[in-house]
Amino acid sequence: MPGQLDELWLYRASAGEEPASFASRIAALEPPEERRPREDADAHTAELAAGKRAFLALTCASVAPEGGSGTAYRLFPGAGEAPGAFVRPSAGDLVAELG
Repeated sequence: MPGQLDELWLYRASAGEEPASFASRIAALEPPEERRPREDADAHTAELAAGKRAFLALTCASVAPEGGSGTAYRLFPGAGEAPGAFVRPSAGDLVAELG
């Protein structure tokens, strides 16, 4: 919404942490490693994910990380999907992938 702050939550898997355990922390909304309030969280997210493999969990954002790859799940799908090498799974596919 114009004039409102977005917030970027950063979760990082610990060394040796199983994907299912990592997914459980996120699903349970455990506190992230970092919380970054931003006027433009989309641009900051794109900057952080540029050139990296990442999992992007978005509500309704349009994020375009240059040279990034990985999985981009958008809760409210729309025209501004993550481009390029990001896989865009359905909700069922995401649940199956995170196990």
